[in-house]
Amino acid sequence: MSARDEELKRLRAEVAKAKQAAAETSGAQSGGKVAAYLQAGADAKPATDKVLDRLTAPPRVKEPAQPIAAPTAPQVNQARLESLARPEPAESLNAAPTPAPASETKPVDLSKANEKLSSLLNKPK
Repeated sequence: MSARDEELKRLRAEVAKAKQAAAETSGAQSGGKVAAYLQAGADAKPATDKVLDRLTAPPRVKEPAQPIAAPTAPQVNQARLESLARPEPAESLNAAPTPAPASETKPVDLSKANEKLSSLLNKPK
């Protein structure tokens, strides 16, 4: 045999050994336990039987509900209503604070803002 043939034979033996090792560890193995969540439903009724039992069961007796008390109307303060209904004296209307005159505020220079806006619009001044 040539060196090439011996190398191929050795490689085939390694591949066969690797396949055998993989076959031993993959998939289900005999003798293992069934998971607990799979065993729990074995003794229970199927879902269809549960639905049928629930539909054919006698109706539950409901306890009588407590009577709901009618809501009471809030108490009305008649004196407060009358005071609000009376017109106010003219003195209290004149006592309102007067706004400050507009002349005290400084005029705002808008020329810089206009320049910036016109530059944004690409229009000359």
